[in-house]
Amino acid sequence: MQRFADVGLTDAINGTFVDNIETLDTNLVDVMFASFSYAGFFPPAESMGHTWFDGSVIWSIDIFSAVNKCMETHAQEDIVLDVLLTHNKTMHHVDASDWHIIRLALRAGEILHYYDVMDGMLRAQFAYPNITWRHIISPSQ
Repeated sequence: MQRFADVGLTDAINGTFVDNIETLDTNLVDVMFASFSYAGFFPPAESMGHTWFDGSVIWSIDIFSAVNKCMETHAQEDIVLDVLLTHNKTMHHVDASDWHIIRLALRAGEILHYYDVMDGMLRAQFAYPNITWRHIISPSQ
């Protein structure tokens, strides 16, 4: 790759967070495969000699690792950042008047995750006011 990409993974066996993919004996396809193993929705990925979940098990969004890596060789003013979110950028309204406990619990988890991600984004934007936030991409549903 010509550019630095920060992808976080969670080792499902020992619970550690790995985002320095250069230390893994692998390629980007294996890393991306493991990063799409969302805990609770998909089984962990057996890849690169380990068992993995996506990095959001530990960090909902880890902008700091990517920016700090870029700052090893560039000034803040020269950094252009693209962020791929795993959650919508906006919270949608729902009518929960007839929901039961399981659906309410799922909604509570959705709200918690949304605010966790948005908190991470805002903290990074305040911490790095001089970088260029080019694209913040999120799923539509």
